Amino acid sequence: MLRTIKRIGLTTLIIATGFTLILVLLILISINRFPEASLKYIDDYLLTSLDINYEKIKRTGSALTPKLSFTEISVLNNSNERIFKAEEITFSIEILSSIIFSSAQLNKISLKIGGQEFFSEKLNFDKDKLNFSHLNYQFLSNLVSLDKGAIYFRQGQLLVNAITGNFNEISGRDFRVNVDIASGKIHFSSSHVPNKKELNIISQLINFDLRELSIAPSMSILESGVYNFRSKELEHLIEVSNIKGRSFFLLDHSLRLMNASLTIKDLQNLEGIIFFNLENQKNVKANLLGYELKQTPNIQLKTSIDLDPNRFYFDQDFLQLDGETKTNLNIIFSNESITAFAKTNFIGTSFNSPFAYIRKNSDVPLDTDIIYENKTQSLKVTNNKLDAYLPNLNLNSALIHLGKAKTKLINNLGPNQYYLIAELDSFNTDELFDFLSSQNPSSNQTKLNIDFDIQELYFFNQKYLNQQGRVNVQNGLFDLQLTGEQISGKVFNDSTSFIKAEINGLNFIYDFNALNSESGLMNDLNLRIILSNSTINNIFFEDLSAYIQKSGTKLGINNIQLSSSIIKTYSEKSEANYFFYDSKEDFYRFKGKYIIEDLNFNPLNFNDDFNLGYADLDLNFQFKNIKNLNSLEGEGKLLLKDLTWDSFVPNSAALNLLGVFNLKNIIGKVANLDLSLDEYAQTRIDRLEIYPIAAKNYVRLNETMTIETNSSKMMWKGLIQKDNSGNFDELDLSLDVRLRITENLPWYAGIFVGLPAAAGALFFNEIFQEDLTNASTIQFDVKGPINNPVLERIN
Repeated sequence: MLRTIKRIGLTTLIIATGFTLILVLLILISINRFPEASLKYIDDYLLTSLDINYEKIKRTGSALTPKLSFTEISVLNNSNERIFKAEEITFSIEILSSIIFSSAQLNKISLKIGGQEFFSEKLNFDKDKLNFSHLNYQFLSNLVSLDKGAIYFRQGQLLVNAITGNFNEISGRDFRVNVDIASGKIHFSSSHVPNKKELNIISQLINFDLRELSIAPSMSILESGVYNFRSKELEHLIEVSNIKGRSFFLLDHSLRLMNASLTIKDLQNLEGIIFFNLENQKNVKANLLGYELKQTPNIQLKTSIDLDPNRFYFDQDFLQLDGETKTNLNIIFSNESITAFAKTNFIGTSFNSPFAYIRKNSDVPLDTDIIYENKTQSLKVTNNKLDAYLPNLNLNSALIHLGKAKTKLINNLGPNQYYLIAELDSFNTDELFDFLSSQNPSSNQTKLNIDFDIQELYFFNQKYLNQQGRVNVQNGLFDLQLTGEQISGKVFNDSTSFIKAEINGLNFIYDFNALNSESGLMNDLNLRIILSNSTINNIFFEDLSAYIQKSGTKLGINNIQLSSSIIKTYSEKSEANYFFYDSKEDFYRFKGKYIIEDLNFNPLNFNDDFNLGYADLDLNFQFKNIKNLNSLEGEGKLLLKDLTWDSFVPNSAALNLLGVFNLKNIIGKVANLDLSLDEYAQTRIDRLEIYPIAAKNYVRLNETMTIETNSSKMMWKGLIQKDNSGNFDELDLSLDVRLRITENLPWYAGIFVGLPAAAGALFFNEIFQEDLTNASTIQFDVKGPINNPVLERIN
């Protein structure tokens, strides 16, 4: 029985196997000999929910693995709606596998839709979808490789989903591809967990380095886009999110990236927002923009920060910057270079300078544009005050245009060189001299060149129009050149602080008290001055030459040579003429030979109307207090002519210069007259000639001192004793007075300039006591203290 059953089972298995082989053989014969009929059979009985139409079919390959190629193939559903169309499809059929699994098992599938080609290693039917493995699709220069997934047909669309795959060799997940045949567009998307390799691939694709980004667990990359396979146009986005921090340097500033999100569009443009810490500034927001990433990348970072200008600028003697300012930055990364564009109003930053034009308080706005080139490390600053160009911050050099000067370019600036070009409406050289006086010889090799063109130049408080020139300053040395219409010349110094000034056309008013200053250019001065065609205190000098030295309160003017219409020297040796003054001790020393003509002002700044027709002075004196001549010592020869001044007696400073030798003062005291009235206030001397010798204890008239007026001639001899303090004290003088009555009547009018008749009669009775009908000479002895002299008539 068992043997019978076994025989029946074996027979059945043999018969079944035979039928199967016959069926396979029939299918093989059918597909290989009659592919159209076989496909119709599959369409009618195996794919009952689909209807397959095609234009042409071609068979190649082996008998077990035939290869079929269809052209213009369409797939319709039960509603007779076309759900798929392709220009060409080629695949190989695994006959045995298809029979075993009762489903078509396709290999090496190639699908052409709208000129686009898809390739897959394997494909099998599963109800309403096609399962695939290793599906590849290339468009333009992009390659999509999907590991395993499914293909769905939806109303003229081909939907492809895959769990894993690669986009341009970047591994990812959740790949989705939608091929819309009607519109000719392919929509795609995928997500990626970044790593260094993938960031490197993206960097190469977009020509923008992302490799230095930190890889954080929360960081993600999403790719999406639309490709039009008819117009060959691609819209592509790469979105990188949750980029976390790392520290790096930007323009010599330490930055720490806290968070960022980037969007790369069409592998060409970039947009993003980043947050970073900049030193003591937290969570600074910046917008990121990029252009032409695949050709010549241009990346822009836009933000606003508090910027310290001293990060870029080294303080110089002529300009120091202090304080941070809010600055809008636009930093451009392009062609391996970095360019930063900044806009600021410098609120919060003060400009400190010896030059008023440049100075600015921290609360005053100054709208400014700044450009920094990282490749050359150059800096350009522009505002309505100046244009500044620093070709290399490491070289400590700059070209600066002040005012209207905006055109001249200098390309050969050397290290430690600052070139200023100033075209200003006005400028005061006091600022320049204060600046120059602060320059001390040192190891600082910074060179400063200033070219200037000033419409109104104030030089020693005088205004000069349309003045040009140049100043060179280095290592405490300066060289000033003046080349204007009104004033020209040069001023320079050497390493010993000696200054030489040669100037033509100078016109200034000096304040004698300014010589007492112990600050600025007038302190510790060692100056050689040579003037020509210049005016000082309204005196025109054809030539003036002198050495001027000042240290603290001490002032010396040596080797004086001068020639003008009013005063000139006539010593054979210039060193014989000098002047010394110590303002602390109120001490004076004069020496020199001078001729004065037509002097109509008081050279010592007293408040008297002063006129001098002629003077020949040979002086060698020293004294204290120019009004009192205290401690007078020395000798001299003085010849004065046509001397007049208006002043009140006895408070006139000018009268005190003549002291006891003034006839009006003496007669006033002896005759008991009040000569302080305005009508007696004028002094006139036609001629005064004196040869005094002043010793420590006395002053002696070496020869007769002669004083002539229009009414008298006075001749003085004798001594004036000094007290222990050096002041004039006891008089021991003789006086001869010749009255020119016949020449000037009445005689008292000539002596006292308008003395009333009653006063004249009183004088006549008390002093002369005789009838003066002719010219007479009267002799006196003048004795006693200088403040209360006693006159005794001798003849």
